[in-house]
Amino acid sequence: MFMRLAVVTIGIGLIAAPSWAQTPSESLLRNQTRVLNQAVGTQTRQAVQSPEATVTRAMRVTAPAANLRAEPTAKARILGVLPRGTELTATGPENGDWTSVNYQGKTGYVVTSLLAQEK
Repeated sequence: MFMRLAVVTIGIGLIAAPSWAQTPSESLLRNQTRVLNQAVGTQTRQAVQSPEATVTRAMRVTAPAANLRAEPTAKARILGVLPRGTELTATGPENGDWTSVNYQGKTGYVVTSLLAQEK
C-alpha cells in the first residue's frame, strides 16, 4: 500500500503526517467558520423568536361572527366568539387561511377572510 505523506514542522523537528491531515491554519479557519455560523444562527433565531420581531396589525371582524380558536384549524377548541366590528390585534403572519390574533389577553386564530385590516 502506498500512502502520500506531507511534512509538517513542529518546533525544531520534522514529523511526517498523512496528506489528509489538517494544517493548523485549515483547522483554525474551520473553527472560525463554525463559530461564526453558530453566532449568526443564534442571532437569527433570537430575531425570529423575540416579541420585538413580531409585526402587529390592528384588525376588525367583518363577518357577522368569527370564532377565536386555539389552533389554526376548524377542529380546534373555540376560545370565544367575536361579533362583527370586534377590534383585535394580528400578532403574526397569516398561516394559510388563518391569522394569529390577540383579543382581550387571549391568543388564538381567526379565519383570515373574516378579518379586515384597520385603516
